[in-house]
Amino acid sequence: MNRHARRRAQREGTKGTSWDLIIAGSIALVILLIFIGNFLFPNLNLSSYAGASPRVLRKIGDRGVQRLENDWPEIKSFSYGYYSSDEEWPGYQIEKKDDTWSFTNISDKKSIDYAIGNLPDFYYDLPNLLEDLKEALHSRDFEFRFQQTNAGYNVFALVRVEDEQKQEQFVLGFNEDHNLDFITYFNSIGEEPFGYAFAELYWPDDTVEP
Repeated sequence: MNRHARRRAQREGTKGTSWDLIIAGSIALVILLIFIGNFLFPNLNLSSYAGASPRVLRKIGDRGVQRLENDWPEIKSFSYGYYSSDEEWPGYQIEKKDDTWSFTNISDKKSIDYAIGNLPDFYYDLPNLLEDLKEALHSRDFEFRFQQTNAGYNVFALVRVEDEQKQEQFVLGFNEDHNLDFITYFNSIGEEPFGYAFAELYWPDDTVEP
């Protein structure tokens, strides 16, 4: 093969850049990166939690708990209730003062001040409940159940069921700022049911910065 023949063969055997393949590969890479980003950093600021996966609800719960743990020292007023019987959940408006907490019965409006180190037996402190909730959020025994979106609140539950009569559940309500504004806990698995409810943790909104 002479010089001209070799050059002609080289020219004919050389392919140009396949831009179609490069563009298709780039698009596939971008889609993959977006998918990975959404998986690692999902959007938690949803207007409605309806349709959110358990993984997203877990992350929303984790964020709400962390915020509430940080804000708890600055929250000075909230509502509290506890299970007394199937027909009764006594409720109190609680004001946190320097040395005492004031418990005002919602029914009869009577108030009693308790020393911080001697709070009543029926009160289960919020930090303890948040520890229980953190464990439930990452337990395979609990199922995530979205409940509703209304009046600016998103509500979902964590439920552990032994049978129709024996259940343990947390009901979590998030306000428009995605702060955990109320928590209800109820457990009927043991011999005696028990439960606690915290509400208005971020109400009025000027108690703490969102």
